[in-house]
Formats: sequence, structure tokens, C-alpha cells
Amino acid sequence: MQGDAGRTPESPRCGTTEKSRVDFRRAYPWMWTVAFLVSAFGAYWLVRSLLEETSENPTRDRIRALIDEADQLLKTLDEQRRG
Repeated sequence: MQGDAGRTPESPRCGTTEKSRVDFRRAYPWMWTVAFLVSAFGAYWLVRSLLEETSENPTRDRIRALIDEADQLLKTLDEQRRG
């Protein structure tokens, strides 16, 4: 290719210049640091939410008691039909 002989890495036709490569090399550690911090925060939040104990809720407890009572009544009815 005869026209490529005069092209230098700094020429705009070559794509990236040496200066922009150096800028990205300086930015990579910062990008990795940010990615690490975001993933660490996400892992912390996930573990914290999984290990969090739920507070006592009287309404929820009452609903559970009613469901258990209904299940017991259904079992009793089913046994009476069979017996």
C-alpha cells in the first residue's frame, strides 16, 4: 500500500492516538476499582437482606393461625368422608 507510508500513529486517519491509549491505561484501574466496589456493595446488600430477621407481625401470625385452622378442618372433613 503506497499511501500508508506517510501515515504516523498521531495522524487522525490511524484511529487512536498514543495519547488516548495512555488516557485509557490510566482509566482502567479506576474502572476496575469502581466495578469492584459496586459488586462488593451488591454482595453485602444481598447477604444482609438474606440474613435479616423479620420482625414479629401480629397480623401475619393471625393469618397463619387461621390458615392452619382451616387446614385442620379440611383434614377432619376429609377423614369423615372416608370413614
